[in-house]
Amino acid sequence: MKIHAIASADYESIRQYKYRTIREMVFQTPVPATEIVVTGDGYVSLDVVGVLSLRKGYAWDGPSGPTYDDATNMIPSLEHDAFYQLMSEGLLAQGSRVAVDRYFRTRLLHHGMGRLRAYIYFRSVRVFGGKYSARA
Repeated sequence: MKIHAIASADYESIRQYKYRTIREMVFQTPVPATEIVVTGDGYVSLDVVGVLSLRKGYAWDGPSGPTYDDATNMIPSLEHDAFYQLMSEGLLAQGSRVAVDRYFRTRLLHHGMGRLRAYIYFRSVRVFGGKYSARA
């Protein structure tokens, strides 16, 4: 397995999802939960002030769609996937999706993605992301 260190995230390539964190990751986000919530697998938690925590070993598929994985989109895709998992498990309201997607765009820009590319990513999750955040 190849270990990567991009944009303050340590992760490794794996077969089933694509990537897995090799340390705990914690992010202060603008998207709070109404109470502390934890996913069924125990890998993702979100608290009432927007602290998103991902346990070591959290797996995600990187940026989705016709794109390439690079330093500008790895952390944002990690956070975005975790939020969508919370929504799909009914732990975060579907009404949070707009805020989550806007935060995703902000994080893409923060990590150095150009405005046009970040806008395309944002529009893509707005148009196609609903089925992935919907409760299973």
